[in-house]
Amino acid sequence: MLKTLFCLGLLVPCFACANITIALIGDSITTGFGVEIEETYSALLKRNIKECGYDVKFMNYSMGGNQTSIALKMAKKLFEREKPNIVIIALGINDAYAQVSPVVIQSHLEQIIQTCLFHQAKVVLGMIDLSGLPGFQPSYQLAFNGIYSSLMTNYPISSFHFLDRSLLAIPYQNNIGDRHPDAQGHWIIFQNLKDLVLAILND
Repeated sequence: MLKTLFCLGLLVPCFACANITIALIGDSITTGFGVEIEETYSALLKRNIKECGYDVKFMNYSMGGNQTSIALKMAKKLFEREKPNIVIIALGINDAYAQVSPVVIQSHLEQIIQTCLFHQAKVVLGMIDLSGLPGFQPSYQLAFNGIYSSLMTNYPISSFHFLDRSLLAIPYQNNIGDRHPDAQGHWIIFQNLKDLVLAILND
């Protein structure tokens, strides 16, 4: 029987025997490099969803240094093994640091999204904004930033604000170099994501 919880301002249905699986495909930020496991945005999200009454299985298909080319292979293997209802994609920053062509990055992300949609999974895309970050030519920043708006236009997916200069360059939110948010940064990412995921679960 369906019951309803009021959680974070949302009426959330709780299915006693729900088989809800959420998969994350990301890099060292999503694995939690430099912070405690319980401080990561993925751990915060998992705890928040369970507190709202959902019996959810989380799978973290993330790895340090992950780029979209590797993640594409991971996504295909993911659906050979599991049937996630929601896939959170948080990728692109390592490609940018490696100066991979934005055209190539977009192609990889498109194929990942297409794989998810083919298997009827809802996609949540983490948006990355390189504006103002050192080490990138303005033309590269512009082309890279356009990847995410283009994907949002072309595919029926949701998005959240994942990374920008405020999370990768400001000292009090920065852990190691200019590439890894600290615990406060993970909290901000979680805040950007949590209501969106609950709304999808409630749809």
